[in-house]
Amino acid sequence: MLHIITDEKYTLAGFILHPLHEEKEVNIIQFSKKRKNFIEKAIRYFESKFFLVNGGLSLREDTKAGLKKISKNDSILFFDIDYMRDIQLISQAIPKVKKKSIFLWNPLQTHDGKLSKLQRNLKVFKNLFDNVSTFDPVDAEKYNINLVAQPFLEIDLNKSERKIDIYFIGSDKGRLNKLIEIENMAKSQGLKCNFHITPSKRINYSEEEKKYLKSFNISYPENIDIARDSKCLLEIVQENQAGPTMRSMEAAFLKCKLITNRKSAKHDVFYHPNNTLIIEDGTSYDFKSFLESEYVNFEKEIKETHSIKKWWHQFN
Repeated sequence: MLHIITDEKYTLAGFILHPLHEEKEVNIIQFSKKRKNFIEKAIRYFESKFFLVNGGLSLREDTKAGLKKISKNDSILFFDIDYMRDIQLISQAIPKVKKKSIFLWNPLQTHDGKLSKLQRNLKVFKNLFDNVSTFDPVDAEKYNINLVAQPFLEIDLNKSERKIDIYFIGSDKGRLNKLIEIENMAKSQGLKCNFHITPSKRINYSEEEKKYLKSFNISYPENIDIARDSKCLLEIVQENQAGPTMRSMEAAFLKCKLITNRKSAKHDVFYHPNNTLIIEDGTSYDFKSFLESEYVNFEKEIKETHSIKKWWHQFN
């Protein structure tokens, strides 16, 4: 039995892991990552560092119930649990098991900007887990951890006409000027764009920049609905990321084309120049011709490598 510990309530993790509720050899344990008040944080700190009080005051009853189902011959996977206090807290409540794994769903450098803390956290990961895995090839090589494929789920495609030419969703994160440049370039070629850019915190935007920002978020299912109606998705990664993001996965499973600045995209199992356009700063591109080129189908390879129904077995 594989027990997957994650927060699946209204989260991307819950969306992707949903098909595993049908698997008899998988048990998903709910762990809420909801923000805590000062007292709750203090209790969590104590229990993560020392010992659990009354079975874990910081653990919700549904989490405790799920953890009680774990036996010594089972395996455990931490999925999208990346805050160190949470990891240490849960580890206090877990019995000795056959295999204990963690899948890091963000590049390591984004967990904390300080290299010293990153190295300290990585040491804790390696002490706590038999298997530390990432989807990012640079992190895997640099920090000597396991490289696994980015997981996703099979999605039904609708039959409607794709009315949006290029679709982007994400927060600014220092990418706004680049996104504005790409959007203007696409529109100058007569393409219809839907760019849903939300502001980053503690940034003072100019009135001109605010014109490109959205003040509201959309749910992940809503995002999928928009992506279904799009011919091409735009992926703009930060400098420290080499592995495919959710935009790459959405494009692959929804049979959309992909525009990305991720140079390593040429190594994706679903890469073909007709499907993926790798761009660089300061260069003009004929997006219209790219969109009009014939799409090359990689459905078999995509499912074999990335489908969540196959992906989970490597951690059992």
